[in-house]
Amino acid sequence: MKKFFSLFAAVLFASSMMAAVITLDPATQTPVSTEDTQNGEAISLTINGIAISYNGTLNAATETAPADFRVFGGKTLTLSASVNITKVVIAGKANKENFALTSNKGTVTTGASYEAKTEKKEIDDPLIVVENINAQTVVLTPSKQLRAYTIQVTIDGESSTGGEGGGQGGGEEGGEVNLDVVYCEAALIEDTEGTYWQLNLYKDYDYESGVLTYPDLWIGVEPKSETGIAGTYTEDDIYFVQVYTAAKDSAEATQVSDLVVTRVDDSYYYFSFSFVGDDGKTYIVEAECGTIAYNYETEEDIELDDEISQGIEDIVLTEKAQKVVVDGAVYVIRDNKMYNVTGTRVR
Repeated sequence: MKKFFSLFAAVLFASSMMAAVITLDPATQTPVSTEDTQNGEAISLTINGIAISYNGTLNAATETAPADFRVFGGKTLTLSASVNITKVVIAGKANKENFALTSNKGTVTTGASYEAKTEKKEIDDPLIVVENINAQTVVLTPSKQLRAYTIQVTIDGESSTGGEGGGQGGGEEGGEVNLDVVYCEAALIEDTEGTYWQLNLYKDYDYESGVLTYPDLWIGVEPKSETGIAGTYTEDDIYFVQVYTAAKDSAEATQVSDLVVTRVDDSYYYFSFSFVGDDGKTYIVEAECGTIAYNYETEEDIELDDEISQGIEDIVLTEKAQKVVVDGAVYVIRDNKMYNVTGTRVR
């Protein structure tokens, strides 16, 4: 792999966006019933680097209700991180009349009390909002039963006082981490070393608040064209790879597969890539991302002119397809036949 001579550009931009929103989704967790907590033991989980502890149950979705973190009335819901938590937003249900909620840190700006049962399922119109927390641990106490369908925790990476921030999946050293990226910004950069594309793949970013939703992946590649990013990039074409799975949790690549970029629609590209980080984990990207391109120096938009590939969607998105990684490259197996991500049969 070539020297990471332009890694500073990725690091500089990423460090300017230290605040991050981390989503806690009960549907991704193993249900816990009252039988499991009958001795009064709290449910304790760590999800994407956020520790959550409460007395209650963890319920799977039913035909009539979403999955939820169900906190018993009069008990506490504790959220902790290795950096300061600045805000907590909860979508869910205040399941009893005369519901009230208090917080040991910050200000409850939405949902301090409800006279009647109240349900707000969407995070855009939340049940509870606690702001200005500015502490690594916040304790919420509902007077009546709280059913949390989604919890969003905003953290401030600059306030870290030690410890490791949690990443997305992967857990132990040597595990696999599937990076859930949704968007890509491709910046064409010229510096003393030459011209290259800097690809920034991430889950979400709120431009008004400056809040980034991880993961946040940076890849520098030698351009095949100054108006296109599609193609297969080998190890020699890749200048740097850096991933942030939380504000203070990052890894640099020590070994990379080929990066395959395929245009599937006017503004969408499919990215297939895997790499081993200096933390010993294997990171995998298989994602179709909404993509924009621009000149880094002038900030002018670049109209990408890559051809749209035919057949990739049928292969990658079919329910019968199985995705595998062989020698660091991602392939799709369907009907006992192996294809690469461009749709070409290889075996």
